[in-house]
Amino acid sequence: MLFSRFNNRIALTDVGQAVFAGTTPALEDISTFTARLMSGPQRSTLVVSGLPSLAECWFMDRFAAFWQLEPKIKIHLRVEDDPIDLARHDIDLRIGYGTSLYSEFKTVTLFQDHVLLLCAPSFLVHQPGGIIDWKSLPSDEFIHTAWGSNFLSHPVWGDWMRVQAPTRQLDESKGHRVAASRPAIDFARLGLGVALCRRRLAEADLRTGRLLIASHHYLSLGHAYAAAYPHVKARKAGLKALLDWRVSDPQTQGPHR
Repeated sequence: MLFSRFNNRIALTDVGQAVFAGTTPALEDISTFTARLMSGPQRSTLVVSGLPSLAECWFMDRFAAFWQLEPKIKIHLRVEDDPIDLARHDIDLRIGYGTSLYSEFKTVTLFQDHVLLLCAPSFLVHQPGGIIDWKSLPSDEFIHTAWGSNFLSHPVWGDWMRVQAPTRQLDESKGHRVAASRPAIDFARLGLGVALCRRRLAEADLRTGRLLIASHHYLSLGHAYAAAYPHVKARKAGLKALLDWRVSDPQTQGPHR
């Protein structure tokens, strides 16, 4: 029994109180969703959340191209680290690295990236013969990136050195150190050293020649970049259009699941 009657008064039983506590959040969600539907047509603004470097260096250019095709769709871009509560913040789409943090949502693979060794033309011309000697390059000319806990795999200089220059003893206490991929790219572009950079984030600088590939040996990332979104958002017009356009490169193969 869910409730008991005492004369003209009704009270919840222990079972009733448990049911009430368990269903209240769901009923509140239904109420909020119904209020939105009753207030008018669905908004044309998409709330997109992304990791800082990914949002700034990769997503914005692609959204600008998408917006040329869908000019009525506006965007509210949130730049933030994982993890994000998509439901609490009413996020339509989360763009990040891997899917493990958002496995309960619908996901779509965006791209698989790898890490290149990049430097500015001005840095390379100061190397003997225009070629970097990895065995003797001073330790203070390496740019180190602290990837942070958001990345399930994060290649560092030691990973590359173990394969390409195994006898080199790199002093990681020297050189520049940055807290994200964007400043690593900026430091390299300014000629402050050579950095490990994700190719997709540096593609604009590579295309214009502001950055050069310092070695043809690269490091693969262990996970693909992916987008996650709540199941209830799947039919939202603006989001569907963006996902159909794929916010990614034409060769992307990642399917919806």
